[in-house]
Amino acid sequence: HPLSVNTPPSNLQNELEKYLIFPLEDIIIRISNVVASIKRLPTLSLYK
Repeated sequence: HPLSVNTPPSNLQNELEKYLIFPLEDIIIRISNVVASIKRLPTLSLYK
């Protein structure tokens, strides 16, 4: 059934968002923390 693949039910999207939103926010926070710590390194201050 190719139509079911192209048009997923909205409740499936809601279920996916429930599991994806919080991990994505956590990953973004961790990445921004890593970037901030990298920017504090004196050896990389030239690349700002």
